[in-house]
Amino acid sequence: MSLTTSLLWLALAAGNTGDPGAALAAHVQEALQARLLAQGSSARVSVGGLNAQAWPAGQVSVEIGEVAGRWPRARATVPVRLRADGRLVRTLSLPVTASDVRTVLVFGADYTARTALDEVQLQQAAVDMVCCSSASLAERPVEGYRLRADVRAGTPLTEDSIETRPAVQGMQNVQLLVQHGAIQLSAEAVALQDGRVGERIPVRPSYARETVVAVVTAPGKVQVHE
Repeated sequence: MSLTTSLLWLALAAGNTGDPGAALAAHVQEALQARLLAQGSSARVSVGGLNAQAWPAGQVSVEIGEVAGRWPRARATVPVRLRADGRLVRTLSLPVTASDVRTVLVFGADYTARTALDEVQLQQAAVDMVCCSSASLAERPVEGYRLRADVRAGTPLTEDSIETRPAVQGMQNVQLLVQHGAIQLSAEAVALQDGRVGERIPVRPSYARETVVAVVTAPGKVQVHE
């Protein structure tokens, strides 16, 4: 999608400011701001100007392209095409910045991946949320979540920073049930990878050196049929 600026607007803007480059930057900023508002974003945009000496002669119109990649973000560029008397005379990449400072929940310390979320300290802090591609969470989710990756103190709590905790986590001690006909035996084992109910995962029984493949049946429980 691109936005074409009318010749009349540019003429009026240049006449009011005496600087068509500044007028162009202001108009691009207004256009980008409107696009973000339409997307539901509260980020504020600033656009670098064009040197007035580089302004082309003739009747000028402008086409504003899309910012490439994730947007909004702290720094980016927006493609702008200048036409003089209908002919393309210049393609520009104007520098743009965005900021969206809000008070959100952040981690109060460094934590490693897979830490249970209910064991994490959270606090309120002002953060520029253009840092993050996913939405911040207004409150701590209910039990059953853990961290998806390592986090540093001050990092916002976002949708992408957490995941549901599986029924069995890697290196967790689990109860292994071995079903052999009508006989059922129980033993301690160590899960060697994460597993959700119904999934098959390798476990190492306490009575053996070799691993076996077991089905996750409940939180902390796996079963093998022989």
